[in-house]
Amino acid sequence: MQKGPIEENCICPACSKFSRGYIRHLVKAEEILGLRLITLHNLHFYLDLMTRARGAIENGSFNAFRKTFVGGYKTRTELAEVNV
Repeated sequence: MQKGPIEENCICPACSKFSRGYIRHLVKAEEILGLRLITLHNLHFYLDLMTRARGAIENGSFNAFRKTFVGGYKTRTELAEVNV
């Protein structure tokens, strides 16, 4: 079971109060709370992303923001290599 949050350094209610393993258990058990927690996390993620993107657009640094944001994600190939 994974004891950490869905996403490290996330301050949404799902990440700050529930472990990733517990949320997975809720989803597997078809408990509606699991889906609600995932939705809360996703909404928080997108709201934060749009706030940061808007700020980058306003100060003229969107291209740098985009490169940094996209650079923080791994491709499917990189993920597969890690999980082998």
